[in-house]
Amino acid sequence: MSRIVRKLLGIVTYRLSPEGANLDELIRAASHQIAMGYEHMVLSFHSPSAKQGKTPYVHTHEDKLRFDSVTLEFIEWFMRQPDAEMYTPSQLSNPVLTTLEEQHV
Repeated sequence: MSRIVRKLLGIVTYRLSPEGANLDELIRAASHQIAMGYEHMVLSFHSPSAKQGKTPYVHTHEDKLRFDSVTLEFIEWFMRQPDAEMYTPSQLSNPVLTTLEEQHV
């Protein structure tokens, strides 16, 4: 659905990303998704954003500090939520690894 159509219909989309969002916006988006019953969420960002000067989101040293802080503080907030679990893409792509890690083997 195009951005114009979503705007005309009053549809709000949420993207869980520290790129261009502050901590309050991420928490608000995740809280809304939790309240709606979503069981899975994805915190995503372009991997070059982890380095200063590689994306429009992280130009300066201050941008990098903000990006890191927002990312880590959101993860800390999320992990305090009931039943919260986090997985890396590699864990999700290998169900055997995920199961072993859940069993702390």
